[in-house]
Amino acid sequence: MSRAQLLTKPERHKLRQVLGQWRIPPAVIREVLRGGVFGPGVLAFDQDGVDRGVAIMVDERRDAQLARLFDRRAELDNDAFLGEFESGAPRAHTLFCPDRPEALFAFTVCVDRPIAPTRTYLLLVSKQARMLSFLCQRGATICLVPHVVALREWAKEGTGTGYDLYSRALPVGLVTAARSRRVVRAMTQVTRHPLAVADETMFVVHVKDTISVPLAGHEGVEYRSPPLQREEALTLVRVLLGEDRRGAETRSWRCAIAGGQRTLTIRPVRAGDHSANGGQPANGALP
Repeated sequence: MSRAQLLTKPERHKLRQVLGQWRIPPAVIREVLRGGVFGPGVLAFDQDGVDRGVAIMVDERRDAQLARLFDRRAELDNDAFLGEFESGAPRAHTLFCPDRPEALFAFTVCVDRPIAPTRTYLLLVSKQARMLSFLCQRGATICLVPHVVALREWAKEGTGTGYDLYSRALPVGLVTAARSRRVVRAMTQVTRHPLAVADETMFVVHVKDTISVPLAGHEGVEYRSPPLQREEALTLVRVLLGEDRRGAETRSWRCAIAGGQRTLTIRPVRAGDHSANGGQPANGALP
């Protein structure tokens, strides 16, 4: 679990070179490098098993601007702090290497007041799938938290408590349904690259939410993931179940959700079977 710190000048120069070789548009490179942070730690948390969140860790010793905000957060109660704190909607880019099975997911958060820092957290898809999986938790609150606070929760060897984290956190957005699907695509593009192992067995996760319309006020939804490696598929299943269920031979799961029931199934596909998913998106901004 690593600490987030701003890119150094040599790191920024090297990353600009690499992204240029990936044929990323210059405007996107400039946006990604503005306030860029490599290797953030990410922690999931909940409160009473209902309110879910994703905590992005910040080493306040290396980020003076966010350290000031964390200090202010500690000084005020929730209502007083949220009355003076405001952030914009998070943005994301998924950047694909054209000739290797690699991608970079860049997640940007913008604080508007009382000060206005912008930070872009950079996740190398092939190395940080677990961190990305937390950003698949649709409806979860995304927060920035001091590293020392997150480390204390991490030491509990489980999901952190919402109260302990949220009382020190800067809420910066929500995981939307569209963003959740986009993150799943980012996690799987490297496994579908032409240079990936052609005969590898992949797995598709099918999600069906059966909802009582009179109770919930809307119909259920269905979603089918792109082809995933087996461990990635099981990680996605655990995220969508909201708990760490395991079972190597299990192919179907059910859990209760608000107003109904969620059913998840996984089925094997060959890595070369792209009919289970759409084509690779172009490099650029995501909604």
